[in-house]
Amino acid sequence: LRVKHSEIPILHHILANISHAQIINMRRAMGKAWERLLYTSYLDLPGMPPDKKQHTGRIANLSSYVGEFGHRDAFVTLMEILEARLRHEQQVHTRVRKRVGVSTTAETEPAAPGV
Repeated sequence: LRVKHSEIPILHHILANISHAQIINMRRAMGKAWERLLYTSYLDLPGMPPDKKQHTGRIANLSSYVGEFGHRDAFVTLMEILEARLRHEQQVHTRVRKRVGVSTTAETEPAAPGV
């Protein structure tokens, strides 16, 4: 559901006109994405009681809402997005360097901070 800024005054009408079928479809779609909207990163704390272990052998997330592990939470999603952006920028940078004839070997690349 997308609502324009100018439609905010009539939002109650827009929401009232959503059909039951549309609501079911939106809920199904949310069922595939809800975990990515929560900040419940996986916690592996020392001294965690054994009853917190799940059938997978992983330790349950103490801050979970419904038993999710946090391996697909909002923090992880943000890190994946940033990693993809960085990877894309590096690919673009490499293509530009090749076009202008600058070597892309490790000898010409600056060392990463702390390396």
